Amino acid sequence: FSYCTLIREPYAQLQSHLNWLRGIGADKESAFYQSHHRLFKSIADDISQKQQLSYEDLEHIVGKLDGVLRTLLDNNQTRYFLSEECEEVTSAHLQEALENVQMFDLIGTTEQYEEFKTEFCKRQQLDMVESNRSLNRAHYAPLFDVKDPRNREILLPLVEKDLVLYQRVASAEAD
Repeated sequence: FSYCTLIREPYAQLQSHLNWLRGIGADKESAFYQSHHRLFKSIADDISQKQQLSYEDLEHIVGKLDGVLRTLLDNNQTRYFLSEECEEVTSAHLQEALENVQMFDLIGTTEQYEEFKTEFCKRQQLDMVESNRSLNRAHYAPLFDVKDPRNREILLPLVEKDLVLYQRVASAEAD
């Protein structure tokens, strides 16, 4: 087996994840909404009608995270490289994730997707298919500006370990 994966810039990934949660609450009568756990719905209900999240909204989201909600939003990408689930990602978990990265034959970033796709196809001896279609694109405008320094400061606890992992992968990808 050959292990390959993609990761995304952590603030952009968190923004996308929150947009996905927003979508859960878009229609409270839908089977999609009804099929989700009440904890998912609790965040979805908070943000589904908002066009933008204020600093206070973001602080509220970060402040109310515990248990399952924390595992939903806390350093999500680092979690994917762990051998066991945890409630909160610690520095020891980050070290484990960085070690587990070595098991992968290819890790790319979504920001360098075309390069990843080219390398993946080459390694798997596949013909590369060009596509202009963007997959998994949100139907909503972003809930917050990922480049706003204050937003980044508020959300840092949720992406801190992911940023280290991302930098490691991105720097290896550049080599």
